Amino acid sequence: SRQKIESSKRQLAEFKNGQLGASFLDAMIVHGISEKSVGVGAWYVVNILRSLDTKLVKDWSKEDVQSVVKKMLERNWSNPVNFKFLIILKRFVSFAKQDGTIVEKRRGMNYSKEVDWIAPTRYIVKSKERRLKAEDLLTGEEFLRLVQAVPAVSKNAMTITRDQAMLYAALDAAMRPGELLSMTVSSVNFDDRGIVTLSVSGKTGPKVIPSVLAYR
Repeated sequence: SRQKIESSKRQLAEFKNGQLGASFLDAMIVHGISEKSVGVGAWYVVNILRSLDTKLVKDWSKEDVQSVVKKMLERNWSNPVNFKFLIILKRFVSFAKQDGTIVEKRRGMNYSKEVDWIAPTRYIVKSKERRLKAEDLLTGEEFLRLVQAVPAVSKNAMTITRDQAMLYAALDAAMRPGELLSMTVSSVNFDDRGIVTLSVSGKTGPKVIPSVLAYR
C-alpha cells in the first residue's frame, strides 16, 4: 500500500494540483484511514485531476464539479468504481475548500457546497448490477478437478492430504487466499459432538464456519 501511495504521488507531481493531492493522501493517513484504503483512494485522486486540472481545486465551482462527474460517467466504469470516485471527489474538494479538513458525515461534518449535492447512490445503474452465484465462479466438476490435480503439484507425498484438505476448507468457508494461508492447526476445532469448525480471520474480520465438505 505504501508503494502504491508513493507511485500515485509521482503521478500527481505532473498536475497543477498535484501537491494538494499528495497532501490529501497524507492527511487521510494522519486522520486514521488505513494505508490500504488510502492507496486505493490515490488512484481516484489521480483520475479526478485528469478530469480537470486547469484551475486550482480551491477555486472550483459547482459547475466544475459537475464537469468532473460528467467525465466519470463517460468512462462507463462499474457501479462500485463510480461510487468510490464520488466519495473521494467529495472529500478531496472539501479538503481543498475547508482548510485541509477530512470530512466525516457520521461526526456531523459537512462537505463544501460545491460537492454536497452529490448523492453517490443516485449513480448506481441497475442494468450494470449482476449478482454472481458460486457456480458462476467455480463448478463442482471444476473443483473436483482441482482436488485431483493436487498429487501432481504437491511438494511431496506427505503434503497431498493436507493440500486437498486446504481446498475443501477454502470451499467450505468461502475463504479469501489470505484467510486460508494464515490458518494454523488450532484454527480447526473438533468438539465432542463430532462437529468441526474452521476459525479464520481476514478482511471481513474473524469468523467461525462449520465444516461440511472438509469434515473427512
